[in-house]
Amino acid sequence: MHHRGHDPTEPGGWVGKHYIRVEGLDQLIDQARSTVDQAARKRTYSQILRLLKEEAPSIYLFHQYDTLGLSKKVEYAARGDEWLWLFDAKPKR
Repeated sequence: MHHRGHDPTEPGGWVGKHYIRVEGLDQLIDQARSTVDQAARKRTYSQILRLLKEEAPSIYLFHQYDTLGLSKKVEYAARGDEWLWLFDAKPKR
């Protein structure tokens, strides 16, 4: 989990129009990430989830499954994050 101190939110940044600002969220994220006390960490992440639920920054109406077809002549391993980094594709030898 990241906050605006760690995301590129400047014009043209990847967060773009999908970015929100929730008062107090950044501090809670820092607090949760900086403790090794599991109980305290769990409480803080519960607060974070409650804030995000109240704000409802995104409501997904559907999920599209990705289908990828490759020639047997191409060597490429699909990523788990749905991004297609075709710089990694190369001719199979």
